[in-house]
Amino acid sequence: MDKTYILSVPEEYQGLAREISMVSGKIYSKAVNFFKRMQTKGINVSRKTFDQYMEWWLHQKSFKLHSQSKQAAYQQFWTAYQAYLKRLQKAKKKGQDTSNIRPPFRSKKYNKVVFKKSAIHFKDGDLILSNGKEQAPMVIKGCCLKGAPKYAELIFHQDKKKYYLHIVVEVASQSCPVCGSKNKPENRNYECKSCGFRYHRDGVGAINIYRKYTGSLSLVVGLLACPTGVRYTPHLCCPIEWNIHPVGKTA
Repeated sequence: MDKTYILSVPEEYQGLAREISMVSGKIYSKAVNFFKRMQTKGINVSRKTFDQYMEWWLHQKSFKLHSQSKQAAYQQFWTAYQAYLKRLQKAKKKGQDTSNIRPPFRSKKYNKVVFKKSAIHFKDGDLILSNGKEQAPMVIKGCCLKGAPKYAELIFHQDKKKYYLHIVVEVASQSCPVCGSKNKPENRNYECKSCGFRYHRDGVGAINIYRKYTGSLSLVVGLLACPTGVRYTPHLCCPIEWNIHPVGKTA
């Protein structure tokens, strides 16, 4: 499970935040212009072609931004464009009017900056956000983050007229419910290297959240309950070994 911390960017870094936000906007706008040009020519662009073109274009520029943040800037457009296609397809299937569904072909002077895990360093309460080799990093001191940052987004808050960092941290599903040691889940499976406890990643997160808000130290791991009261559909059918207990009985 993830938790988002929203931290104000210190005044000494507001100028830098504005600068790299403009760089992100230029990259996003280039992706928009490329797609518009290809659409005018009637050419369908695949994800691979799109990525290769944007990387080729970026190599010719000297933008002062982390390489992963550059990728995230044009990937934002691809995500928005795919969402537009799905919305358009859904409306057509339902026979709805699609005149108000427009592609995200609007250029941006400023765009949010995404710092991926490789660009984030957190040590002794100091959060260091890398902006590449040619640009000074952004250092936020005295951060109280309970967990390792997965990624961070630099976003301008219009109501506050300043930049804020939205830092996403994975919590709950890393701490072992039995011994308390931290372990990183593999795919959706959790295994404690200290005591050998094994469970589903989401189940571990649920246990830790339950304990956090109730103060209970009891282990709540058990068999799944029978899906009574659920209208039957094939995709809801569960394995027979999950459903061996009658309703109201646990043993």
